Amino acid sequence: MTMEFDELVTRSNSRNDKCSLLYRKLLYLIMLFILVGGMVILFIGIWTHEVNYGSRTVSTLLDAALYQVDSVIMIVCGSITIFIMIIGLLGVFIPQKCLLGFHLSIMTFTAFGLCAAGILGYVFIGEIEVSVKRGLEDSVREKYGLPIYPYITEHWDDIQTSFACCGASGNITSHKSWFLYQGESFWYKDKYSNGSLVPDSCCDKKSDLVLCTGRLDPNNTNSTQYENWAPYGDPNKVDPVNTYNYTIYTDGCYDKLRDYLKQNGILIGTAAIIVAVFMIVEILMAIFEYRKLPN
Repeated sequence: MTMEFDELVTRSNSRNDKCSLLYRKLLYLIMLFILVGGMVILFIGIWTHEVNYGSRTVSTLLDAALYQVDSVIMIVCGSITIFIMIIGLLGVFIPQKCLLGFHLSIMTFTAFGLCAAGILGYVFIGEIEVSVKRGLEDSVREKYGLPIYPYITEHWDDIQTSFACCGASGNITSHKSWFLYQGESFWYKDKYSNGSLVPDSCCDKKSDLVLCTGRLDPNNTNSTQYENWAPYGDPNKVDPVNTYNYTIYTDGCYDKLRDYLKQNGILIGTAAIIVAVFMIVEILMAIFEYRKLPN
């Protein structure tokens, strides 16, 4: 009877050891996945912050910090995740209750930070239609070409050249695309344009810049032939079909940047939330492992 009982205890302990070993292996796999996820989060944060037309440049143009803050949170959380996952792996492998406890406490705050970054990413997508469009309009109207905002002018010129766009939003018949410069901007009203109706960056560099920017001398040209062309005529009178001035970019930059910014917002939001969910699972599993370790 006693021998049968001892055999049952031995089998039970053997099963528990196998389950415990399997549990630890699963915990290792999840921790390694989160470690890789932390590297991905760090890369995404750096890429969306530093790449051309990333969060730093766009936030400067819009005078809105949300996009840039989201990238910074990703950089910080990604760096912390890499460090704290190494600590956690050591705490489980050694095993060391102090290391694992430190890992758990920092991981909890990091998971909340990534959840916040993910939510902000999707909030930014929701605000693109209103805040980004309005921010671009205000930037052109109040800051482009003014000596006190040289970095704004530089960023605008880079974006207009790279995305083949001009002004804030809309197409050739919009008052917020190419016409925004001569219609509302201080750059034009305060004579910083030197006679140009649009900046050089609104033009195809291989084309005639004089024709494109509107610096033609009406005394030396038949000006009536240009009156329904951008940038010479009023957008309400411009014929979008029979416009022959192909030297000027007539679509607003919001229309070119919109999909690019949405993709970045989705990338940030999705990556942050996925890694945060795995972090929460790992935290719960690590708590169980922590409770088993001796003091």
